[in-house]
Amino acid sequence: MTTQTPKLRFSAFSDKWEVKKLGEVIKINQGLQIAISERYTEQIEGTYFYITNEFLKEGSAKKYFIKNPTSSMYER
Repeated sequence: MTTQTPKLRFSAFSDKWEVKKLGEVIKINQGLQIAISERYTEQIEGTYFYITNEFLKEGSAKKYFIKNPTSSMYER
């Protein structure tokens, strides 16, 4: 029988573990291009995390954030 409790728990998290598909939790768009000049390197109010191929490379520390994404980016 499989347990629904992960081995690693956070002190503020006491609910049962839920298994969901990623698409049930967040909207993912592929191929969206945001000009580098429109990206932020630090998160400020009103920005959203923007995943790039560069971010996905092992050892990369670059993170980008964007403002005012189109509604299709965050609606499910």
